[in-house]
Amino acid sequence: MADYAEEGNLEEAWKFRDLTIRVYLLMMVSWNIFTDTSKNTINVSYLQYFNDLEIVDNFAWGATALTHMYKSLTTTTVLRVKVVPGYMTPLQ
Repeated sequence: MADYAEEGNLEEAWKFRDLTIRVYLLMMVSWNIFTDTSKNTINVSYLQYFNDLEIVDNFAWGATALTHMYKSLTTTTVLRVKVVPGYMTPLQ
């Protein structure tokens, strides 16, 4: 971003900043809240929720994480399941 700002192109610098924030939020949501057993993939369908960065903090991320966790716990009822997908930090 500093390179853009040094060149005097502040509009490009803000675009770069917004894209960087979106990528970070996508990684955080995919790897921490909506985890799966692969541990190395990101579902880009979540990117649509970061179109407007002004409203992201108003989303109910805690309720969403709990819903995903409870849904993931239902997979443990299947025999031979060794890994539980989902955000398990609230259970600790």
